[in-house]
Amino acid sequence: MNDRDPAIDRKIQELLDRESLRNLAIRYCHFVRAGEIDKIVDLYADDAGFELPPGLEAGLSGQHDGRSSIRASLVAGLPLYQPWPFVHNHMIEFLTDDTARGWLHAEVRFGSRNLETGMIVAYEDDYIREKGVWKFKHRKVNATFLGSSGT
Repeated sequence: MNDRDPAIDRKIQELLDRESLRNLAIRYCHFVRAGEIDKIVDLYADDAGFELPPGLEAGLSGQHDGRSSIRASLVAGLPLYQPWPFVHNHMIEFLTDDTARGWLHAEVRFGSRNLETGMIVAYEDDYIREKGVWKFKHRKVNATFLGSSGT
């Protein structure tokens, strides 16, 4: 006979899911830093969106829908900036068992500019669990450009 309290099981699952989402954001930053574009793209759902702020070079700003468009934006942008994202303050809100949203702040240094802090970012994320794995459904980058990095 199972005497486990279902409320405790739900809370444990929520903690595991929360840690998975934090790990998703950390893996994203690691792969961005390493320039591993295919691994970054794998963190997105098949029909995901990625929205970049106005003011970026090479026509990168705007909405990128689908993994191929996301990949193209990364191919163009990562070598240009060589970003080093340092993330802070990850807040997560669960909407259903398989969807959540989150807010994450980052200081982004640019390797292309001698590790100058190029922007402060506030990510707005929508997450979805696909085939048991948490992925980005939509990621919006809100940025404040600093120093010579702005437009």
